[in-house]
Amino acid sequence: MSDNGWVASDATKYKFHDQRPNWISLAAVAVAVDDIKSFNDCYFEIVKKKSEEYGIKTEHPIIKDEDITRWVTDWEREDARQDIVTELLSIDTIREVQFVETSLDPQWVTLFDENEDDKKRMESQKFMNDFLEKYYNVVAIWEYLRKKKTRPQHLPYEDWPIHKNVLTDDFGGQISEAWLDVGKIADDIRVIPQGDKTYPLLSLADLTMDMVKQQVEEWDEQEIYEFLKEITPEESAYVDSKAIDHGSDLEKLVPHTTESIRTILHYPSPVVHIETGNSMNAKKAKSLDIFEHACKFAQENDGCVKFFNENHDRDFVTNEDYLITLDSQISSLADYEELNDRKSVTVMNRSEAMAFFGNRLSDTDE
Repeated sequence: MSDNGWVASDATKYKFHDQRPNWISLAAVAVAVDDIKSFNDCYFEIVKKKSEEYGIKTEHPIIKDEDITRWVTDWEREDARQDIVTELLSIDTIREVQFVETSLDPQWVTLFDENEDDKKRMESQKFMNDFLEKYYNVVAIWEYLRKKKTRPQHLPYEDWPIHKNVLTDDFGGQISEAWLDVGKIADDIRVIPQGDKTYPLLSLADLTMDMVKQQVEEWDEQEIYEFLKEITPEESAYVDSKAIDHGSDLEKLVPHTTESIRTILHYPSPVVHIETGNSMNAKKAKSLDIFEHACKFAQENDGCVKFFNENHDRDFVTNEDYLITLDSQISSLADYEELNDRKSVTVMNRSEAMAFFGNRLSDTDE
C-alpha cells in the first residue's frame, strides 16, 4: 500500500425510539491521513499502550469497540473509550475528520428512475433502512472527496490536499451518482471485508462512530460536530460536518439503477477466504484465534479476509489468494487449486492454516 494519503470511513444507524418511533438517522465519518504507514505505526504504539493499561486482550493489535466492552471494567469503560479514541485522533498525520448525517422527514423517495420499468416510490424511512444504510459509509468519503474550498480562512486549502486513496469496509446496495463520483475522483479504492478488524485507519473510524453513538446525548448534526471537535485537537485535524437531507445532494444518494455495486472488484489481494463449512458459523469463527491470525496476515500483506461465498467468489480468486476450510476435510474445495492455472488459489485445511500463520507471523509476535 502506498504511504501517500488515504481516507477511510465507517457508518452507524441511530434509532430515535420514543422520540420518533421507527425513525432512524444515518451517520458516517471519514478520517483522512497524510501518511498511512506513519499513522499505522502510531496506532499500534497507542493501542499496545492502552491495551496494557486497560487490560484489553486481543491476538491481533487492532481493536474494535466490542473489545473495549468485553475487557474493560464497567466503571472504567466510558472513560477508557474516550481516552483511546482521543489519543488516536491526536496522531499528527491525521489531517481531516469529515462527518455526515442524514435524517429524513416523511416524504416519498423515487428510486431507479434510469428505467421507467424499474422506477418505484418509497417512504423515506423504508428507503433509509432498506437501501441507504447499506452503503452510507461511502457518503462520508463522497463528501470529503468532492469538497472544494470550504475550509476556514485560517486553514488554507493548499495546506489540506484531498487524499484520493480510499479505504472502506465492505458494503452493498445499488449504484447511485454518489458512488459513481467516488469512482471518478478516487485514485485507488480498496474495499475491505472485516476492514475494522484488519486496518488501523478503518478501526479508528469504527471506534469514532461507536463512541459518538454512545456518548452524544442529543442526536443531531450540530451536537455530533461539537463533540467531534472537542475530542479532536485543532492543531492536528480539521473537523467538518454536513447534514445531507434534501435537494440535489440527497438525490445523488438515491440509486438510479437496479444494478448492484460490485465491491468484489475492489478487494485487495491476497484475499484470505474462510470457508466455515458445516462445522460452525461465522460468529463462532470470528471468536477463534485463526480468524485473528488471518486478519493480521492480511493487514501485514495489504490484503483482506472474507468468508467464502462460492457462487460470488469462484470467478475472482487469484493465485495470490488463500482458501481455508474450517471443516476437517478440504473435499471439493481442492478443485480451486488443482484445476486452475491463473486462479490457482492456495487451499488449506485448519491445521495447515494454523501452521502457515504460525510461520508467517512468528517474527512479528516476538
